[in-house]
Amino acid sequence: MMTQEKQTKKSQERKRPKTVSVWTPRPELVRVTEMLLNPDDRRSKAEKIKAAGLTEQVFYRWMKDERFVNYLNKQIDKYTNSEINEVWKALVRKCKIGDTSAIKLFFELKGLYKDQKQIEHTGKDGKPIETETRIIIDYGDGADG
Repeated sequence: MMTQEKQTKKSQERKRPKTVSVWTPRPELVRVTEMLLNPDDRRSKAEKIKAAGLTEQVFYRWMKDERFVNYLNKQIDKYTNSEINEVWKALVRKCKIGDTSAIKLFFELKGLYKDQKQIEHTGKDGKPIETETRIIIDYGDGADG
C-alpha cells in the first residue's frame, strides 16, 4: 500500500511540465559554419576546420549529426535569403545585355517560359524551306505565344 506522501509526490511528478532543451552548437562549430559560408574566405575546408579549433575527424562526425546539419542548413538559408536581391539584379543585368541563357532563366524563374515549338516554313511547292525554334511565352493574359 502506498502512503499518502508517496501518492502526492507521484502526482506532482506527473503534473510537472517536461523541459525540452534546445540544442546549440559548440563555439567551434559556429566558427567553422561561419567560415564555410563566407564566400570571400578562399581557404580550403581543411584549413577552415583547423582554424575553428576542430580536427577533420570531429568535424565529419558532426556532419553526421542531424542537429548540426539542420543548424548548418538554417545558416545557409539565412545567408542566401539575404543575397536574393543582389542575385536578381545580376540576372537582370545579364538579360539587359542580351545574354540569351540569362533571359531564358529569367522567364523560367518568373513562370513565363512555357514551351518550345519547331516551326517549319514551306515553299510554294509544299516542301520545307527552313525550320525555326520559337519559345512560347505566357504573358498571363490567356493568349498563346
